[in-house]
Amino acid sequence: MRCKYIAAYIETMNLCKMHDKLETFIKWIQSAPRDLPSFYDISLRSEVNALGDRYQESHCKDNLILSSVGLVSFAKKLSNAALCRILVEAIGGNDSKNQEAQDLFGDIYTCFLRLNCPLDNSIWQTQQTRKLVNASACIEVDSLITAYQSMYDVQEEMSSKVTQMSWEEKMIVLRSAVNQGQKLNTGKEDSDANKKARKKRKMPDAGQNLKAFA
Repeated sequence: MRCKYIAAYIETMNLCKMHDKLETFIKWIQSAPRDLPSFYDISLRSEVNALGDRYQESHCKDNLILSSVGLVSFAKKLSNAALCRILVEAIGGNDSKNQEAQDLFGDIYTCFLRLNCPLDNSIWQTQQTRKLVNASACIEVDSLITAYQSMYDVQEEMSSKVTQMSWEEKMIVLRSAVNQGQKLNTGKEDSDANKKARKKRKMPDAGQNLKAFA
């Protein structure tokens, strides 16, 4: 019953294009503790047993490409996919010089990062993941590729619709899209750091204020 109503709530936000509310909802999910089904599932995995107490870590570090159980995991996957659908529709055919489009692309890249599965992970090479990507069942992958194609120049042979691409073609464009997302994130971090530095320089020194008062 909980899954039913949570899914209905997420679908409502998706239909109404409630981008901000979905982001807030995802933050709530990330701040929630790991639930018992997820705890039992991850503690029984053979790869986790070799790593000791990894199952005690936050669920935010779980790989979403892997099949997982639990209400938190269910809500996290569904809401992240819904947010991707809204963002990729909003980005439209904007070019890379449009600041709003760049922000949207950065948000889609953030959704991809929530999968917690970097491209050098061997999971991408498994038959299960190949089938998942080929069937366009991983919304985050298709959304990032579509956004990258609509904003940045790509090779003509890779300019077909994402649903018509093979796994190999998708991975080529996906790698380029991830590189672009990393560049945008680096630029944003540098800009934020400069803003903090300027703000710090503008703030009066507390010691000098005390001397002046004395």
